[in-house]
Amino acid sequence: MAKYKLIIDIRENPGGIIPSGERLVQLLTKNPITASPVSFRNTPSTKGFGKIKDFAEWENSLNLMEVTGEVFTQYFPLSNFNNMPNYRYPGKVALIIDSLVYSTADFMTADFKDNKIGPVIGVDPRTGGGGANVWTYENLVYYAQYVGNMDIGMLPEGIGLNVAMRRSIRAGANQGLPVEDLGTKADIIHHLTANDLLNGNLDLLNFTAAQL
Repeated sequence: MAKYKLIIDIRENPGGIIPSGERLVQLLTKNPITASPVSFRNTPSTKGFGKIKDFAEWENSLNLMEVTGEVFTQYFPLSNFNNMPNYRYPGKVALIIDSLVYSTADFMTADFKDNKIGPVIGVDPRTGGGGANVWTYENLVYYAQYVGNMDIGMLPEGIGLNVAMRRSIRAGANQGLPVEDLGTKADIIHHLTANDLLNGNLDLLNFTAAQL
């Protein structure tokens, strides 16, 4: 039996920096993990992005869109696991999710499950299904204009939006399944109780600890 046991509760987490979430998963296991890869949609507007150094991996499939007829480019991960500390958590881990888990937290849940780190406990059946690399509109304008597309301009002052620019898919046994719209399914469901609501998720934590 593992000496150490860890419960990670990411309910209501709307996301953040995708490589940070995925590198956290790598800290939880001594085995190398496979991160969820992402792709661009093949369109005339995205084709030029392959000329940008940050997106060089996608250049070949962007350039071949007229030949292949593929809706999406090749998939490559956003994260690498170079220069990480040697430490890896030595015990068992469980992850708690709900339907408000989104974006980076969606990536993290998919990687946690696909790399078999531990059980995923859900108070809802699935995560929110927002598995995409999101850009601000300002970033989109910057990259588009950088490759010569001057048809897109800035929004009026005080107005902003985010755009899902690269779509993610699952790894491992779920390889190829999209995260977007589907989310990641919990392994085990816990229905919240009055004791959870009134006493700091006591039943949920005890239930999750029992799974470890």
